[in-house]
Amino acid sequence: MHIAYKEYLTYMNKLYVDGLVDPESFTMSSPAYQAKTTTLEPVAGVISIYAASFANDAIPGNDPTKSGVYQHVSPLKGNNGVEPVWLLAQTALNGNIGFVVSAKTKHGEELCRWIDMQYDQLVSLQARYGKIGVHIKDEGNNKFSVMKKSDGSSYNQVEKSASTPVKYGVAFIYPEQFEIIKDKNVQNEKAADEIYSPYLAKEYHDVSIMKTSEEAEELSYITSDLLLYVNQMTADFITKGNIDARWNDYLANLKKLKLEKYLEIYEGIGAHGK
Repeated sequence: MHIAYKEYLTYMNKLYVDGLVDPESFTMSSPAYQAKTTTLEPVAGVISIYAASFANDAIPGNDPTKSGVYQHVSPLKGNNGVEPVWLLAQTALNGNIGFVVSAKTKHGEELCRWIDMQYDQLVSLQARYGKIGVHIKDEGNNKFSVMKKSDGSSYNQVEKSASTPVKYGVAFIYPEQFEIIKDKNVQNEKAADEIYSPYLAKEYHDVSIMKTSEEAEELSYITSDLLLYVNQMTADFITKGNIDARWNDYLANLKKLKLEKYLEIYEGIGAHGK
């Protein structure tokens, strides 16, 4: 595992040195990334995004029936020719669920009602796809169609964000609760699914909801410092290089931060979660 990750960092450092990695990649927030990848004038070469339409819709004159400026690309194989396997990054249970209420607030009851409202099916639907009657149309029987602007073009994420969080709400809906009616075209999610679905792991266990209280408590002590260090060093290795000379120190620090215990706990969760 360490060797494969080191090879990844070495390859990414080469891309960075060649000017192929945006220096802001390591500091951008999600809204900043969205703003950079949904511009009237395309400014990115290769981006990570679910469907090409998310980026193409903002470009004047985009025709969704054609490939567009941004196009779906199949995942790359590793140096050994092995096809990649993707785990589901989020499910209906863990998508964007997170909030904090200060103990000093004078409006705790109101805030809790607001949080509870995020889990309402129609509120959650609109937080993801846009406002009913403006961006999506209620077709009845829990089916909704995507609406177009008066000129026939699609609403982009920035335009939708004037009235809805657009993907950044507290909660997501369960996929089977609603159907978003979309025509298949070469740019949208359905086209992306056909390309990427074969790479999804055949079995997936969401271990994030399978921890015992003891495991959750122990992980809370380990995870914060460990992941902060890993993220910092990932950016540092990619931008500064000199990986071989610093690698043993990196592994020694991971050991001090209880990486082995972290892996042991998660491997145990995976075992009793099957």
